[in-house]
Amino acid sequence: MPWQRPPPLAAVRFLPWRSAWRSGGLAVSAATGTAVAAGELARRGERAVFRERQLNARAGLGAAADDLPERFFTEPGSSGEGIDVPPLSRPAFLAARAGYYRLRGATEDGRPSPERADNLELAWLE
Repeated sequence: MPWQRPPPLAAVRFLPWRSAWRSGGLAVSAATGTAVAAGELARRGERAVFRERQLNARAGLGAAADDLPERFFTEPGSSGEGIDVPPLSRPAFLAARAGYYRLRGATEDGRPSPERADNLELAWLE
């Protein structure tokens, strides 16, 4: 089957991120003198987020700290004149947060896991 060009709008949504990662890799490479591919840049970012969450967990922060004020679930918001924003669904928010934890390899309480530290080649902080 010959290659077919994707519909323009379907492809556009992926370009900014791909371009940003590539540009970021080039910028880090230029600044450090060491070649850094886009994938390696993403991994470094993941390691930094993991370490930050690990330090937060060490300070006693878990899922309760990853919450929104109650008004986000009970009061409508606004994004400008004529743009109404309904309150968020608490169950949908909790499901999205749980999905984020799974993607990050965290526990159900949002705390980093030793297994994820191993996967990221980071020492486990007690």
